[in-house]
Amino acid sequence: MILLKEVAGELYSMFVSDAALTACVLAIVMLAALIVQVLGADPLLAGAFLAFGCMALVLASVWRAARARR
Repeated sequence: MILLKEVAGELYSMFVSDAALTACVLAIVMLAALIVQVLGADPLLAGAFLAFGCMALVLASVWRAARARR
């Protein structure tokens, strides 16, 4: 039970500590849903958008963290 509490605390702090990252992830997911629902595009296209969007977001986050360490 203590392990679950620690994991939940780490997940909470991970998302709360970087609000910009959380907002960008939510925006990517929302845009992918809109691509399918509103535009009627193939879900595979939305999946590709999610994959590439999240990869770009991770790269931007790493780049920002590396710049902050200098």
